[in-house]
Amino acid sequence: MAGMLSIDEIVIHLFEVQGLKFGNFTMRTGEQTPVYIDMRVICSYPKLTSSICELMWKEVERVKSKYDIIVGVPYTALPLASYISTAYDVPMLLKRKEQKSYGTKKTLEGHYKDGDRILIVDDVVMTGGALLETIDYFEQEGLPVADVVAFFDREQGGVERIKALTGTNVYCVLTISKAFEVLEAAGKISRATIDTTKRYLSDNRFDGTAYTRNLDSKRENTGYSSGNKNRQLLSYKSRADISSNPVGRRLFEIMDMKKTNLALSADLTSTDAILQFAAKVGSCICILKIHADILVDFSSDFVVKLKDLANNLNFLIFEDRKFADIGIVKEQYGGGAYKIVDWADLVNAHAVVGGAMLEELKQVGLPKGRAAVMVAEMSVQGTLAMGDYSICK
Repeated sequence: MAGMLSIDEIVIHLFEVQGLKFGNFTMRTGEQTPVYIDMRVICSYPKLTSSICELMWKEVERVKSKYDIIVGVPYTALPLASYISTAYDVPMLLKRKEQKSYGTKKTLEGHYKDGDRILIVDDVVMTGGALLETIDYFEQEGLPVADVVAFFDREQGGVERIKALTGTNVYCVLTISKAFEVLEAAGKISRATIDTTKRYLSDNRFDGTAYTRNLDSKRENTGYSSGNKNRQLLSYKSRADISSNPVGRRLFEIMDMKKTNLALSADLTSTDAILQFAAKVGSCICILKIHADILVDFSSDFVVKLKDLANNLNFLIFEDRKFADIGIVKEQYGGGAYKIVDWADLVNAHAVVGGAMLEELKQVGLPKGRAAVMVAEMSVQGTLAMGDYSICK
């Protein structure tokens, strides 16, 4: 399109309007980074926005993506998806981060039918955690994801991670390496800044090369059968391959990739303390366990930040609720002040209540890809959870 900015001009313009910044920045997850890509600023610069979107559309056409509807990852990618939708007459859906508490109470706005293929539009790809969550959401809604198109790739392994875990291709217009070249040639940043930033990105890269989605062939390679009694002797990777539970499979994949089986309890009473703790230890653990009901300042903002940390540092969130009731468990799990099912990968429950409570947990958690574990024993003097109680019959 005539009058559009070239990729080099876009990089320079982004830098000049502080859409691409170098220094010392705190991410909303609490992590420190020497580079910050803030695509929110482009909405103030129509020519910059349209130029970015045109290049993204060219990429979609180049790869001949087969899709029915586009969706922008909330919220920064919404202007990008909106431009493409209106400029090229492509149907679009609007996905909210959180379900509305009023009106229709929808998470997904717009018209669609089961089986429609989704093209996800994103602004920046980091380690791919947010995209994994988005892809999983649409799959559960019966809307397969055809491809992902994004503008900026920070080259932290997100593209490879998405491909390995979901089979979905992620196409990016601009890499951080290309941006370095343009800015250095224009005299905007020094070689020292580039080297420092590259070291950070390399040290904080998610390595997804060990993953594969072909579970059937992997099951054959492990030699595992349903009658195999030595499952615990298998490696974490092999146990992931044969796991039929999605959360269990993901846990074993995390343990294999990160070489850790460490689950840490964050029995803290403030959200800031938990976020700081998670930011420090998240790269070394597979599970972070918390107690939402002892937090004095629990909020939806805390949930967003914790989920971002879990996605970027690749660990599961375990809410240590120990459900033990009937009739109201659905509301305790899916509603109330905490809406646990929206953010906790794992919860636990006492077995004493029996199957009725488990069925309630299943009805709420299974559609969202959650899991529950049973409390078989408790390490406290005088506990009644011992002996025959702890034996599954």
